[in-house]
Amino acid sequence: MDYTFYLEDIREKLTKLLEEQKMADNYQENRVQAFFEEYPCALLGALSGIPMKDAIFNNTIISQPRIKSMDGDKQPDFLVVTYNSLQFFFNFIELEDPSKKIFLAGISEMPSNEFHRAFTQLRQWASFQNSEVEKYCDSLTNTLFKDSYDNPQKKIKHYNYLIVYGFSEEVLRLPHKYNGLLQGYCGEKKYHHCTYSRLLDNLKMSRYPLFSVKKLGRQEHYKALGFVPFENYVYYLWQSFHNIVDKQDVVYKTSWLTDKQKEKLANQND
Repeated sequence: MDYTFYLEDIREKLTKLLEEQKMADNYQENRVQAFFEEYPCALLGALSGIPMKDAIFNNTIISQPRIKSMDGDKQPDFLVVTYNSLQFFFNFIELEDPSKKIFLAGISEMPSNEFHRAFTQLRQWASFQNSEVEKYCDSLTNTLFKDSYDNPQKKIKHYNYLIVYGFSEEVLRLPHKYNGLLQGYCGEKKYHHCTYSRLLDNLKMSRYPLFSVKKLGRQEHYKALGFVPFENYVYYLWQSFHNIVDKQDVVYKTSWLTDKQKEKLANQND
């Protein structure tokens, strides 16, 4: 398999999708969500500036993690956990529709109401850090990360909140002070803003096998949604996915592997 062609195919498809949605009259964030679920490595470009951005714990990206709250369940679009030997970085990602503008049009350029609301939402999630968010992240160690190859219990936890919103061209056409205005929203290290332009610029292959997953209701298992079509999983990597069901389904759906490769991959022991 030629991963250069695979990455370029992803780039072309994502660019086309974003251009379509950029000019659309209605919001269809679900299309963008579905794309990253099918091609999880495409989301990694949003992690620019995040500690250990290339080290994805358990080689999984979680779609729509549900955070329980007394104010109502909160559901970011994705969670990507990065790590090193001592620390965990739980990176919650919110995708906004590509048609939304960063700034209001007119003589006095100010951040749009949609942009302001999106960042307010990030701050709401962060306000749950010592309770709901922390409890959710702890629960992962007993479900998706249970019996992982690297003990998550002993690591120090950090929490980051990212928003993917708008395109760089909208900022670059304005005087430099407007870029500074946007940076004010990210005054604290835990808040991050990535444009779709920067995500595309940072598009690259994952160094390791990667699955996107979503929790199955109240069950402890997670359902496979998409994956990077590697030809072979060494034992300890495949074992990382022992709490993920329907892995074989996404393997057989890919057009990037031969039937023989699919059969070999799907039949590896859980």
